[in-house]
Amino acid sequence: MRYFGALKAIGVTNYRLVLMILLPAVIAFLIGHSVGNRWTALFFEMTKENLDLRGFRLMPEIMMITGGLVFSAVIAATALNVRRVVVVDPAVVFRG
Repeated sequence: MRYFGALKAIGVTNYRLVLMILLPAVIAFLIGHSVGNRWTALFFEMTKENLDLRGFRLMPEIMMITGGLVFSAVIAATALNVRRVVVVDPAVVFRG
């Protein structure tokens, strides 16, 4: 919080601070979701000959639903941090 207070003290707007928090969260979501989908697709490709897993398929709808759920969790977690940053007092930098 001290660093966000310092940024506010030098004149960075709340809008810019919110973008500074949201951008890494969205990038982490995109990378994580892409890697997860690739691993899942690889798993289904490697086990397609297994008779025990015969009825399992990787459907695009499921990938989109899980992406939406994970994205909403990322936004909710980010919103908690954004709330703290918006209300931080710039004078926190000058306190011990």
